[in-house]
Amino acid sequence: GAAGNICTEELVLLCEEMGIRTGVDLDRLIEVGRMAERIVGHQLPSELLRAGSLDAFRKKAA
Repeated sequence: GAAGNICTEELVLLCEEMGIRTGVDLDRLIEVGRMAERIVGHQLPSELLRAGSLDAFRKKAA
């Protein structure tokens, strides 16, 4: 993506980690990101999608 853009799932995670409740089901949003990758036929620039799961992302970030 263009410089300065952020993936929606990463923004939702950032808000939730800061205590800002979004009401977004992050696990479902990650599933939608994976579906979008299949539709467009290439990886999207999301570290959450690369990690494979929210738990794996948190372990990687620690």
